[in-house]
Amino acid sequence: MRIIQRICACLLLCLAIVPVASGQDGADVGMVNQLAGKVSYGTGLAAQAFMRVRQGDRFVLPAASTLRIVYFRNGRQETWQGPATLRAGADASEALSGKPAAVAVLPSQSAPQRIARLPD
Repeated sequence: MRIIQRICACLLLCLAIVPVASGQDGADVGMVNQLAGKVSYGTGLAAQAFMRVRQGDRFVLPAASTLRIVYFRNGRQETWQGPATLRAGADASEALSGKPAAVAVLPSQSAPQRIARLPD
């Protein structure tokens, strides 16, 4: 009986921790829909066109490179020109260095939702 109680307690603890560990940081927030040059993200990985963008992703754009991100929630489309460094947020990117992005807003009821449904 005591073993069953310990197992149940461990399961409840695991269920309580999972939502905290899978909170907003790291959630898919957008997609790269245009890429030119050797843009990197994370710890030096090569960015790719049509890759998912997660909240907290850090992108580094060398000179003469371009990155365009579409955010799912608000339809915000950002076009970044290198050299620049940015961090993806929930609804917009934060410029860490370089000039700010050119911003456009896509129709809210069509494009961002369709882009979000694209499979990996």
